[in-house]
Amino acid sequence: MKHTQSALLFVVAFVTTIITHNAVASTTDKPLPSAPARGEDARVRYVNTLIAMHDEIIPLAHSDKWTPEVSARFEAINNALIKAPMPADSAGLSELFVGKWQSPRHDYLYRKDGTWTMLPEDKDTTHGTWSIQGNRLINPLPYTIIMLNNVDFVFTDGKALFFEKRIK
Repeated sequence: MKHTQSALLFVVAFVTTIITHNAVASTTDKPLPSAPARGEDARVRYVNTLIAMHDEIIPLAHSDKWTPEVSARFEAINNALIKAPMPADSAGLSELFVGKWQSPRHDYLYRKDGTWTMLPEDKDTTHGTWSIQGNRLINPLPYTIIMLNNVDFVFTDGKALFFEKRIK
């Protein structure tokens, strides 16, 4: 009986190691997509693919699975995203931007009148103003918008990327 339990524990540990290795490998072994062909539809597909790859890697952060290879992959994805900004469309982007968004740290409410508030809202909550000029969010610092749709808001200061998800 004791040998059977030991053998079973070995098999479970072995299978878990293989599954974990395969999950990390699939995240880091997929080739990055080629830069998009001309056209906004191609850019959107390219950026959505990169965002999905980014979202697959994020759960590995702060774990023993965050290896130098995963870190390099993460950096390559982010660098590719920074090089694919949205075309300028102040009115359309402003309309799409209004609503509630969730960042890794906080939730935010962006109002149609150009004001924003960190949520939950009360009299002492951090707040400010925003505007979109071309493809840049001014909040009050300028950020270039990479993706803004009904699900994702990705923007950059040119060095770091920031990711938010729309709150329904």
